[in-house]
This record gives sequence, structure tokens and C-alpha cells, in this order.
Amino acid sequence: MSVFPSSEAATEVFGSLFAAARQDDRFTRGLREAGITMLFEHRDPGCRAFVSADELLTGDEAPGHATLVVKSSCDDAHALWLGLTTFPALVTTGRMKILGKVSKVLEVMPALVPVFEHYPAVARDAGLTGEPARAAGSH
Repeated sequence: MSVFPSSEAATEVFGSLFAAARQDDRFTRGLREAGITMLFEHRDPGCRAFVSADELLTGDEAPGHATLVVKSSCDDAHALWLGLTTFPALVTTGRMKILGKVSKVLEVMPALVPVFEHYPAVARDAGLTGEPARAAGSH
């Protein structure tokens, strides 16, 4: 069973996460300077969030394209942002797909630090206290 009870709950949590990250100049400046937009497409339950230096769109408002498209389950995204796993672990095990240029993936990583910093509080505020059923680097 997913940490997230519904698509709406997942959209609210990840929307809140990126809204908080967008208040941090390290995040917005990093996206702006690299010319990167990101689309996070999560499943189980379904959730979409598009983020750029200038806007955040969730659900049906999120466009279908971005410089980088990150696809994973909501639980894997939850584990990632909590620091229980890593991008390389998720990608190499096939649990995450990142569509876009590798150079852009590497370029955006430093800008994502505020996302990791904000997520524990966002998850706690949403009442997400448990770890995903399939945590961290487990296969």
C-alpha cells in the first residue's frame, strides 16, 4: 500500500514541496541559469508536477513536456526526498526513468538540494510519518 492515500494527497504534498523549494533562491536560480524545467510524473497513485524557475503547475495543469521528465512511483519519490535512496539507485534498478539530456540531469542536481531540505517538514505536515513499503535501495 502506498504512503499516499490518493492522487489528490500526493499532488498536494509534491505541490507543497515544490512551492516551498521555489521560495529558495538556490532552487530557482539553479533552474533559471541552467534553463531547465522539470516534470515529475508519479504513479501509484498518479500525480504530476511541473516546475520551473517561474511557475509550478500540478495535476491536469502540468504540461506534458519539460527539459527533464522524471518518472517514478510516489513511494519512490517519497523515499528519495527523505534521503532513504538516491537518484542513481532508483535509475539503475529501473524504478525511476529520467528523460532528457544527461548533461542537464547533472547540471540540475545542485539546485535540488533545497527540495531535499524541505521535504521532511512537508511530509510531516501532511501526516506522512511512515516509510514506503519498499524502502530505499531494496530490490
